[in-house]
Amino acid sequence: MTFSIAVTYLIAPSLTWNISPATKITLEGEYTIGEQPNDRGLPARGTALPNINGKLARNRFIGEPEDELDQNDRYVLRLGYELEHRFSPNWQLHNAFRVTFSQTPQNSLFPSALLDDERTLERGMFSTKDQSQDNYTVDTHIVGTFRTGNIAHRLLFGFDLSQDVYASSTREFTLAPIDLFNPVYGQAASEVIGGGFPREPFITNSFGIYLQDQIELSSNLKLLLGGRFDIVSQKIELASGSDSFQQDEAFSPRVGLVYQPTDSLSLYASYSRSFLQSVGTTFDRTLFKPERGTQYEVGIKADWLDRRLSTTLALYQITRSNVVTTDPANPNFSVQTGEQRSRGVELDMIGEILPGWRIAAGYAYTDARITADNTFAVGNRINNVPEHAS
Repeated sequence: MTFSIAVTYLIAPSLTWNISPATKITLEGEYTIGEQPNDRGLPARGTALPNINGKLARNRFIGEPEDELDQNDRYVLRLGYELEHRFSPNWQLHNAFRVTFSQTPQNSLFPSALLDDERTLERGMFSTKDQSQDNYTVDTHIVGTFRTGNIAHRLLFGFDLSQDVYASSTREFTLAPIDLFNPVYGQAASEVIGGGFPREPFITNSFGIYLQDQIELSSNLKLLLGGRFDIVSQKIELASGSDSFQQDEAFSPRVGLVYQPTDSLSLYASYSRSFLQSVGTTFDRTLFKPERGTQYEVGIKADWLDRRLSTTLALYQITRSNVVTTDPANPNFSVQTGEQRSRGVELDMIGEILPGWRIAAGYAYTDARITADNTFAVGNRINNVPEHAS
């Protein structure tokens, strides 16, 4: 019997008005209704690993068909506009505003432990029935091209503002266990664990200003210089009447260089820093620190067979700090690791090798490890990152 069925309804109208030859505005709307259960997958025993009771059916469902016990619904309204104005053939203004209102009631049924008989699965449920999120975003930027002597520039300058308001009360339950090899549904009477968390608004305000210049030094040498400065504040309006507040600031540079010794061969190198405010708290309601990243990359891109075939070889290293991962002690919450480092090689090929025969292939080797942490063992590989992928 099939239980894990997702249903989505979507309407997305848009209207563009050409106000003048130099100005146009596009109005956009979208309303989505999504209904589906939470499918947490199956235990390793009986799927990837041996089980003393045999092999588990791949379509085995460990949740409950009743909506009130296993629910992941979405009701999302998005509205906005995009305004474009051309001052001259070389300079253009872009302004956009978007607002999103989301209601996402959820009862998330999850596996907690497989007993020694390797067939009895204990289960729990995490409930956020009044979960909502409202988001407001404004982005304005100017793009222009000009020359300084023999050097061509493409300049981008802008800023963005956003506010995100998230609120939800949470409760956790234990449910009756289920027999993986002979499941009986409808028997999962729930029992509350602890008092849960009251509904507490979580407000994130952010402001960013950015500048980027793509510089054509010569016909075969191009340089990119850019940077972004962010200010992000977070506040939780606690049910006790007090507030928890945190503000972070960061500058993130970006540099890239491309050299083309021939029309069909490009050598490139890049360096960038990133800043991402991690929204949410730990189990003890501690605000997350922002995630910071540093990336280095070098590569070669070549075209073959009269540009019908393109290949890219890249070497990279990405270091990320304060990465949010699942809390091993409280799986429905998150913690932050100290530092993660990923190094690797990627090879991609796409194109037409013979008339009527196209190829799209790739291979990646990734060495992704935890390099500094107080929770997880240093040197461990990062979860869910394959060493080899193709």
